[in-house]
Amino acid sequence: MMTTLELRAEVVGFDQMKMDYLECPDFKEIYSSLSTGSTRLVDDFLLDDGYLFKAQKLCIPRTSLREFLVWELHAGGLAGHFGRDKTIEAVEYRFFWPSLKRDVGIMVARCHTCQLAKQRKQNIGLYTPLPVPSCPWQDVSMDFI
Repeated sequence: MMTTLELRAEVVGFDQMKMDYLECPDFKEIYSSLSTGSTRLVDDFLLDDGYLFKAQKLCIPRTSLREFLVWELHAGGLAGHFGRDKTIEAVEYRFFWPSLKRDVGIMVARCHTCQLAKQRKQNIGLYTPLPVPSCPWQDVSMDFI
């Protein structure tokens, strides 16, 4: 698992998250109570070096950082455009926010590359049988299955 120091080196503006917690409706109350209180752990939330963690997963406030992280784990690097479930699993392994599954599902559904490469095939129309021939060898047909 990456440390906060390693994450700071990779993500520009990582230190801004400390300020974003105070304005985020998802984490505002818990962050305020942990930063002003004498305890560092409340309801599985932990405050470490100004960053909020839930069960060793970094809490991401409502900023564009959420979308950046999802796209990076979905399509960036060697990821290779995993489907919705694998992308959710990859994001959940490292990060936390309350609407994570819904947000990741929406972002993966918007992925243009996935829409083109992973189209769903549909049977269009009903199968219609050939007409019954009036004499032998009038029609010959084959079904390719």
